Amino acid sequence: MRNFFKKKTLIPVIVILMFLPNFTYAAEADMLISAVTDHAKKTLKETSKIVKEHERNLNVEELPLYNITSQKLWMDYHAITDTSSPQWAITRSGWVGDDGILRYGDYICIALGQSYGAVGDKFIIQIGDKKVKCIIADQKKYCDTLYGEGWLDPYGNLLEILVDVNYINNDCRVMGDMNYTPALSGEVTHIWKILE
Repeated sequence: MRNFFKKKTLIPVIVILMFLPNFTYAAEADMLISAVTDHAKKTLKETSKIVKEHERNLNVEELPLYNITSQKLWMDYHAITDTSSPQWAITRSGWVGDDGILRYGDYICIALGQSYGAVGDKFIIQIGDKKVKCIIADQKKYCDTLYGEGWLDPYGNLLEILVDVNYINNDCRVMGDMNYTPALSGEVTHIWKILE
């Protein structure tokens, strides 16, 4: 039985056992479910260690925020129409998740002011208790930022999230704010530029 727990086919077995009409071996089923749960927890813990180790090995530089806010405006990436631009290249190579957020690989596509960097630059942004990997897929010109300094938008917001408006939830659409989606909820408290 011990070797059986090591096999990768445990979940289908559990599903089959759950639907047998006269299944009377509840103790065995509990053992099987417990083994799968323990394995899943161990795998998740190991994966978290790998991710944390990767983050520690990144060469980063912390940049100024100038404002701590939870608001994260959104922009439909279809508004980028210059087919010769780097913005077009990144956004059209990305993918849209169920939450409507545009991603490039495992980086969330964002717009930042020019003082933070150029299109294609990558960042880790602390949002609430999450560290979110982001890439500049569009840029706010100096003239479109607060006092023309290139850091914040005219309303004091740090970043804009690129989305497919057809897939974001109704709260985000109505409020104009991606803070209403779990992946991005919380205050932005730190921004680190990944130096490659």
